[in-house]
Amino acid sequence: MRKLFGIISLIVTILAIFWICTFKILDRDFWWHVKAGEIMWNMGELIKTDPFAHTRVDQPYLSSHQWLAQIVMYGVWQAGGPVLQTLFRGALVATAFTLLLLIDRKRMWPNFFVILIAAYFNRPSFMDRPQLFSFVFFCAFLFAATYYLRRSEKSDAQDARWRYWLFGILIALQILWVNMHGAAATYGIIVIAALCGERGIGWLKSADKESRVRMLRELKYLGILGISLISSALISPNGFHTIRDVFVYTNDQTLGIVREWQPRGLEGYMKEIAPFVFLAVVAVFIGKRHLAFSVTLIGVMGYLSTQSYRHGMFFIFCALAIAIHQFGGSALYRTWVARAFAKPRLTGIGSVILLAVLFWYARYHNINIIQREGYSGYGTAAAAEGAYDFIQANNIQGKMFNTYAIGDYLLYRGYPDRKVFVDGRNIDYGYDFLREATKAGFYSETWSEIEKKHGLTYAIIEYPLAPGASPENDLPYVVHLSENKDWVLVYIDDKIAVYVKDIPENKKLIAQYGYKIITAKGLEFGSVFDGLKEDDIAKAEKELERAATSTTKGIKAKLLLAHHYAEAKKFEEAAKFANAAAQAQSYRPEVYEALGVVAAGMQQWGQAGAFLEESIAKTGGVGLPINYSYIADIFANAGDVAKSSYYRQKAK
Repeated sequence: MRKLFGIISLIVTILAIFWICTFKILDRDFWWHVKAGEIMWNMGELIKTDPFAHTRVDQPYLSSHQWLAQIVMYGVWQAGGPVLQTLFRGALVATAFTLLLLIDRKRMWPNFFVILIAAYFNRPSFMDRPQLFSFVFFCAFLFAATYYLRRSEKSDAQDARWRYWLFGILIALQILWVNMHGAAATYGIIVIAALCGERGIGWLKSADKESRVRMLRELKYLGILGISLISSALISPNGFHTIRDVFVYTNDQTLGIVREWQPRGLEGYMKEIAPFVFLAVVAVFIGKRHLAFSVTLIGVMGYLSTQSYRHGMFFIFCALAIAIHQFGGSALYRTWVARAFAKPRLTGIGSVILLAVLFWYARYHNINIIQREGYSGYGTAAAAEGAYDFIQANNIQGKMFNTYAIGDYLLYRGYPDRKVFVDGRNIDYGYDFLREATKAGFYSETWSEIEKKHGLTYAIIEYPLAPGASPENDLPYVVHLSENKDWVLVYIDDKIAVYVKDIPENKKLIAQYGYKIITAKGLEFGSVFDGLKEDDIAKAEKELERAATSTTKGIKAKLLLAHHYAEAKKFEEAAKFANAAAQAQSYRPEVYEALGVVAAGMQQWGQAGAFLEESIAKTGGVGLPINYSYIADIFANAGDVAKSSYYRQKAK
């Protein structure tokens, strides 16, 4: 029965992780990785000089530490596009967690529950980048380390052959790791250093000569392994640069402006990391075995997790490995599991109920994280896709300016003809360059300086602010560009605004597509019509209609027009744009809110109530402010006393 529960637990874990990992390609760096892999595959060598940015012409390319992972990612993308890439993501994450689950094969049930919880709540870490390979390698080292500790305590542990196999596999993995993710392979060395600490403490505490000799021999084996792993860092085209990168990626000034390298705030740490600190500490207290190894790993990886987001997931893997290893050594835990297996029917029913609760919560919580943004399933979510289509269709030429986060997608689409201003390779560009580029978002004088220095002729700006921004906030770049007579807005969608410089080469484009009234700030905060004269309102309507029809995927212009026309009691026009928004993004709660407002304006009260309830359901319980009094009035007009009373009560 134990074996059957274990097999079922393993299958459920793998299937659940594939489900957790089934979301669109969201990571911005993915596009650079794939394009770099394509270039290296076609050239048959590493990239030496920067091929992507017109601001780094003839400068050395500094991001080759992930070369092998990038080639693999390109191969997967080329072979199967977003579907295969999503499945590949799931396979890597499932492999990592499965290695942890296999640390204690006798108790995969109930250990798989904590694995599922950890996997679900850390889904944002599973982006398509070389870090996924590091997850697998790190978990392989954790599995190997715990296996080594258990195996070396068996009666035949003096037979060295198993060590040769184990150490040989780890060295091979380390060579792969170094070539796939460069300095990240340091994590593996940390694991082996913790093993050395365990054996060192054992040597110091040995009560007899035979034990001291045995521990000293173990230290010798581990020391050779450690030296081999460090030496393996040089078996890479990057050579000593791999070791140098350990210091670069902990001290470079640009890390302070890249979110993944910044530390979590206290609230975020307590919510996302602290539960796993607690789990690991409790497990060590209960298990009380291999304390030097466990405490060293928890301490070192725990410290790193306080330094940046990037290290957080590695600590969680570490905490899970320590917890599973320690619980497996606890007589109390083993007894409890044995009692559970003695009542298989009750245990099975309880497991199904617990899984159902977890799945229900995950499905509900999933609305907030994935579904509300339309990120579920297979595909890509590139913010600049529509903008680049516009640029390509109109053959816009010259020197590009672009904001940092969309540079990777733009270089993917534009190489080799259209070079970007900047992309996600922060260390390549350097702190001073990125500081000036950021400063240009807020100061028109700095913008003028970089415009002249780099000969900029068009700009692709990702303009929305982070959640919580208000109309009082100035949107970087687009606010001062909207007041700059030398630059004209020619394209705008929900996320991207394209400006061209008013030069002879762009006159025809400006005449055809130039916007004179609507601005990115007006579209972002729904204030396009605020303060307009009567004559300008009609012009704004036409410009918004052009923006609404220029992209099938966007909804901001469509929803603004729907509300505007509903307020003007032009309900047929309002319904047209509200329905167009629904066709574009049927998963957005704002769409159903607009449909409800339009239906209410047409006195279709029952339909209006249904739309507004759908809007509430799509929010997942958080996000949009909900006017419950308004909804109560809608249902009162529809004659639904029960629902009217219900929403009236919620309004209080």
